[in-house]
Amino acid sequence: MKIALFFPSLRGGGAERVMVNLARGFVERGLRVDLVLAKAEGPYLPQVPPEVRVVNLDAKRVLYSLLGLVRYPRQERPHVILSALNHTNIVAIGAESLARVKNASCTCRT
Repeated sequence: MKIALFFPSLRGGGAERVMVNLARGFVERGLRVDLVLAKAEGPYLPQVPPEVRVVNLDAKRVLYSLLGLVRYPRQERPHVILSALNHTNIVAIGAESLARVKNASCTCRT
């Protein structure tokens, strides 16, 4: 199973640390994990386990990452995309709707 965790970046506080911990826990349980970031930056980036693939959408704002997040499930076929903040949840749900991935069980969970 492949899980994607979508977040703006790894700048900030507790929510970012929780995402890194979730990624680590999923990997320890044998799952494939992509950490999809609007911008791959922040103090928690070095703490991401090497088994977790970091996908940098290289967007200045979360809203600008929408097109990259639409392309991501089409190319990578994750089973689930998890997001955690209000604005990332909105972008994730919009991207899932626009992606229209067939033959995949990609579901957005917020």
